[in-house]
Amino acid sequence: MSNFISKLLVLIFTIGLISTQAFGQDLSNFLKQAKAGDKLAQYNVCVAYLNGIDTTKNPKKAASWCKKSA
Repeated sequence: MSNFISKLLVLIFTIGLISTQAFGQDLSNFLKQAKAGDKLAQYNVCVAYLNGIDTTKNPKKAASWCKKSA
Protein backbone atom coordinates (compact mmCIF):
# COMPACT_ATOMS: atom_id res chain seq x y z
CA MET A 1 0.00 0.00 0.00
CA SER A 2 1.41 3.37 -0.87
CA ASN A 3 2.56 5.76 1.82
CA PHE A 4 -0.12 8.27 0.81
CA ILE A 5 -2.94 5.75 1.17
CA SER A 6 -1.54 4.57 4.50
CA LYS A 7 -1.50 8.12 5.82
CA LEU A 8 -4.97 8.77 4.42
CA LEU A 9 -6.37 5.69 6.15
CA VAL A 10 -4.75 6.70 9.44
CA LEU A 11 -6.27 10.16 9.10
CA ILE A 12 -9.70 8.74 8.35
CA PHE A 13 -9.42 6.32 11.26
CA THR A 14 -8.42 9.20 13.53
CA ILE A 15 -11.32 11.39 12.48
CA GLY A 16 -13.73 8.49 12.13
CA LEU A 17 -16.28 10.39 14.19
CA ILE A 18 -18.43 10.54 11.10
CA SER A 19 -19.72 7.02 10.86
CA THR A 20 -22.77 5.22 9.64
CA GLN A 21 -24.00 4.95 13.22
CA ALA A 22 -23.86 8.73 13.64
CA PHE A 23 -26.35 9.15 10.81
CA GLY A 24 -28.59 6.28 11.84
CA GLN A 25 -28.25 4.61 8.43
CA ASP A 26 -26.90 1.21 7.59
CA LEU A 27 -24.20 0.45 5.06
CA SER A 28 -26.62 -0.65 2.34
CA ASN A 29 -28.21 2.83 2.28
CA PHE A 30 -24.81 4.50 2.07
CA LEU A 31 -23.67 2.13 -0.67
CA LYS A 32 -26.70 2.99 -2.77
CA GLN A 33 -26.01 6.72 -2.36
CA ALA A 34 -22.25 6.26 -2.85
CA LYS A 35 -22.72 4.37 -6.10
CA ALA A 36 -24.90 7.27 -7.28
CA GLY A 37 -21.95 9.63 -6.73
CA ASP A 38 -22.71 11.13 -3.30
CA LYS A 39 -19.28 12.14 -1.94
CA LEU A 40 -20.31 12.15 1.74
CA ALA A 41 -21.86 8.70 1.36
CA GLN A 42 -18.65 7.50 -0.33
CA TYR A 43 -16.67 8.77 2.65
CA ASN A 44 -19.04 7.06 5.08
CA VAL A 45 -18.70 3.78 3.15
CA CYS A 46 -14.94 4.20 3.44
CA VAL A 47 -15.20 4.69 7.22
CA ALA A 48 -17.57 1.74 7.53
CA TYR A 49 -15.18 -0.62 5.73
CA LEU A 50 -12.19 0.77 7.59
CA ASN A 51 -13.75 0.31 11.03
CA GLY A 52 -15.99 -2.68 10.38
CA ILE A 53 -19.21 -0.76 10.97
CA ASP A 54 -22.16 -2.83 9.74
CA THR A 55 -19.69 -4.97 7.74
CA THR A 56 -16.41 -6.85 8.00
CA LYS A 57 -13.28 -4.65 8.09
CA ASN A 58 -11.83 -4.38 4.60
CA PRO A 59 -8.94 -1.92 4.18
CA LYS A 60 -8.77 -2.42 0.39
CA LYS A 61 -12.44 -1.51 -0.08
CA ALA A 62 -11.98 1.36 2.37
CA ALA A 63 -9.08 2.74 0.31
CA SER A 64 -11.10 2.44 -2.89
CA TRP A 65 -14.03 4.37 -1.46
CA CYS A 66 -11.70 6.95 0.10
CA LYS A 67 -10.23 7.66 -3.32
CA LYS A 68 -13.71 8.04 -4.81
CA SER A 69 -14.79 10.44 -2.07
CA ALA A 70 -11.78 12.73 -2.51
